[in-house]
Amino acid sequence: MGFFVGRPRFVAREPGWYPVPEWLGPPQGWLPGYAPERAVVFRTNDAILIAGRFDVYPSGAEFTLQLELRVPDDGRTFMPWEFQGSPPERDDDLPDDLLRLGVIFADGSSWSNLDAPTMDEEPVGPVVMPRGGGGDRGSWAMNMWLWPLPPDGPLTFVAEWPKFGIPESRADVDGSGVRAAALQAESLWQDEDNPSAG
Repeated sequence: MGFFVGRPRFVAREPGWYPVPEWLGPPQGWLPGYAPERAVVFRTNDAILIAGRFDVYPSGAEFTLQLELRVPDDGRTFMPWEFQGSPPERDDDLPDDLLRLGVIFADGSSWSNLDAPTMDEEPVGPVVMPRGGGGDRGSWAMNMWLWPLPPDGPLTFVAEWPKFGIPESRADVDGSGVRAAALQAESLWQDEDNPSAG
């Protein structure tokens, strides 16, 4: 069975204000360390997906997803890895134009963009959250927040894109190198003035 089969589905949540826990974004008041690791998750004659270039904080890391298409896609202006409208409940109802994404830690825990997000309770496994970016037709770039820091060992990116005939593909970066870059992160303020310090 494939990595993306049978995972829990995203459930939309009511709008409103919510405190931002550490699994949803980087801590305020920190200058991150940097890890240059990157992975070519897939590359065909028509499409390439690259994940990497990590800004690393004590609690997690922000990285960039870069997607390039040889021939501009059919005028779509939204992120190809995001659902438009309500997500389907069954695997065989997933739209072919949805770019499936996943991350696997060296300890076997994993995340995918088909998973239901955790907003209020601390997740058991890794979480990846979009932080900003954009694109149109043939080129997209998105900053993504990865929480927590990966354990030592390979950090694996997984992708599948039926629309372009791209089967489940995987590529690793050095999770140990990403984790080590957290030691370069600096608190910008005195600890007693920075609630995220420590």
